[in-house]
Amino acid sequence: MGKMMPSQKRTRSSKAPVHFEDFETSANLKRSRIKKTQIKRNVSSEPNALLMLSLFSGEKKEVELTGREKAVLTRKTRVLMTGLGIDNMETRDYIPSTLDRTDLVAVKPVNLLQAFGGRGLFATQDIAQGTVIGIYTGEVFDSVPAFDAYKAEHPGADDSYSMTVAGRIVDAARKGNFTRYINFSDTQDNMEFIEGHIKGRKVVLVRAIKDIMAGQQFLVNYNTHEERNSKLYFFLNPSDGWLSAEELHQQHQDSYQPFTIHINLEELGVTEGDDYQLTQAGAAVINSESLSDIMDLNPADIDLPQLKLNLNGQVLDFNTADAFTPLQLACYLGQVDNVAFLLAQGANKDYHQNNSGQFPLSLALAGYAQSPGNENKYMTVLNLLVFHQANIFAHDRLDRTFVQQAISVLSDRHFAALLNTVKSRKDINELFAYVDENDHDVVLYSIKCKAFNKLGLLLELNPEYFEKTFDSGNTNDARAFESAVEGYTSQQKRALYSMLTRGGQSLPPSVMNELEVSNTRGFSYNR
Repeated sequence: MGKMMPSQKRTRSSKAPVHFEDFETSANLKRSRIKKTQIKRNVSSEPNALLMLSLFSGEKKEVELTGREKAVLTRKTRVLMTGLGIDNMETRDYIPSTLDRTDLVAVKPVNLLQAFGGRGLFATQDIAQGTVIGIYTGEVFDSVPAFDAYKAEHPGADDSYSMTVAGRIVDAARKGNFTRYINFSDTQDNMEFIEGHIKGRKVVLVRAIKDIMAGQQFLVNYNTHEERNSKLYFFLNPSDGWLSAEELHQQHQDSYQPFTIHINLEELGVTEGDDYQLTQAGAAVINSESLSDIMDLNPADIDLPQLKLNLNGQVLDFNTADAFTPLQLACYLGQVDNVAFLLAQGANKDYHQNNSGQFPLSLALAGYAQSPGNENKYMTVLNLLVFHQANIFAHDRLDRTFVQQAISVLSDRHFAALLNTVKSRKDINELFAYVDENDHDVVLYSIKCKAFNKLGLLLELNPEYFEKTFDSGNTNDARAFESAVEGYTSQQKRALYSMLTRGGQSLPPSVMNELEVSNTRGFSYNR
């Protein structure tokens, strides 16, 4: 995977899309078991035999290949890899599967990741939701300790290509098939890992969870977390491809026009006087024009990014200057009608700026905060986005989800209205699972912000929060609560205790101890 967008935020419970009790990959067809007394690679010592068994699924037995057969197999594999666009693997390391849809995919460099040779997997034709493109293959380790031991012995090894499945590890860092090139996204994933069966063997299928257009990048949620990722790496979108910003501009030259921005757009990284190449939709939004009145607006241009120019009039590349979409701009400016129009046209409601990480929901919140007196129109924008299933768990570089950001921005009345919209969604149960860089979920974040009215609303939605969330033996929970009430006075702690227990709820000992509760008389919380 290399360096890419941030990994999934920590959660209080494992949130893999599908949990697998067991799995098999093509690398398991012939392998050496890892013993407790001896750590060694859990793969076949004869990769060419592996390839034979993978390419020709009718084989029932392991076979010894002659020199000629190995040469033929190597040529077949090289042709396969060349057709896919893979030029940075040895043929002996490629482990295909019987389900690989090589007709649907291609491996290409990702322009945004060019500094470190990053590649991605792209659709070569439109792919329908539910399509299986292949099996995730790689070297298999029987246990997490075995993989940890391997990493300790090999300084360059890490978790970038590994997947934990029911205590076992499949690692595609050196060996695997084209699925190893799928980059990561925990906000715009369009693929998933799911258990399947091939002739009695359990396998890890790679399946589309959304319709994917030709040219879009495959993204998958690996459900792992590294502290540094949200701080350092790019946010990736399905539209982030192999073209540079200038190449994209040239390819769609008829859709762009030079434009000097006449206002400051701080959250988008735009300063008054900056020169851009804007699309027709982008220019209309900047000029506060109605998109629905433009008769010749090309729907294919809806998600084209607005491109910044340097002082010489050259298009700046994506890793240098953040681009933005017309929808992001309309959300930031609170243009209700244009937001509704763009959403109806299928605009990407979760598009992230690669560097800043801003997305439509976060930009609408920023506009709300910066436009006193116009809060209602921004609330309409937020409700439109939520209604159209924008990802409410999209996060910023501090790992704060949209809902956590809303806690610190919206008024109590508007937060209540937003929560009323959010709670009708199917993914509402995940609301309390995501935590920020300080291990604060929405409840602890409300406590940290002293947003007690919002805290009350959240606890009404989840009255058993403390009972379900806090494990008496989990020191991480205790530390998270401790940091949430850091800076509280004794009186504030007692008032918080009064609020948390006003419905007769009991609190875990770690919370009681941190609140220094001995006598709560005279302290109360009034909502």
